[in-house]
Amino acid sequence: MRSVWRIHTVPSAIEHHAMYPLALCEIPIKAGSVEKGIVLDPFMGAGTTALAALKLREVLPPT
Repeated sequence: MRSVWRIHTVPSAIEHHAMYPLALCEIPIKAGSVEKGIVLDPFMGAGTTALAALKLREVLPPT
């Protein structure tokens, strides 16, 4: 992976001042976690990181 990532912005109905596209989270999650591992996002904000992790099935939903 190069040091410059080309990731397009994506419109959202959620109003949050620091929201970013899911693709921006997917790259580091894939690179830095194991399958069915836990992805920690202590400053949850809009939840984009959590949504990306769930999409990649890196975090198991609560039972």
